[in-house]
Amino acid sequence: LRERALAVFSQSGLPEQEMAVISALFLGYREYLTEDLQRQFAGAGAMHILCVSGLHVGIIFLVLKSIFRFPGRKASGRVMRTCIILVFIWLYAAITGFSPSVLRASAMFSFVASGQLFGRRTPIYSTLSASALVLMLANPYIIAHIGFQLSYLAVFSIVTLQPPLQGLLRHGNM
Repeated sequence: LRERALAVFSQSGLPEQEMAVISALFLGYREYLTEDLQRQFAGAGAMHILCVSGLHVGIIFLVLKSIFRFPGRKASGRVMRTCIILVFIWLYAAITGFSPSVLRASAMFSFVASGQLFGRRTPIYSTLSASALVLMLANPYIIAHIGFQLSYLAVFSIVTLQPPLQGLLRHGNM
């Protein structure tokens, strides 16, 4: 799937540098990036932008939710919408090579989409832990992968630190 997407990008007629950036940005394929281009992004402090992450999955989730707004009141329409969203999220995960952060985000958004299907709230800590459990059941060795550990640590830290930091900003303390 990734090779097909790369072929589409290469046939688009984009210059080499733009093709390399788009391939890295959307597909996580960094082999087209020259050392000079990588140095430029690193020097600007923007190398992380070229890494496919959970943010990409979140953007795809929100875009798909807005595109597929059809029959929200009928159960069959909600089920179809959720299935389409889940298929596209996991298809994107496959295209990008199932990196740990994309797996985490795909699993989490799968729980969120499923919860929304049944009209349930999905508490973030439950979603985070359930996604970790599912991924470790699918591949117990994933827990040793540093990308898996950092992805969960980052999301846990953001979720834990955001409320107190937001409280500081509300009161004007900087």
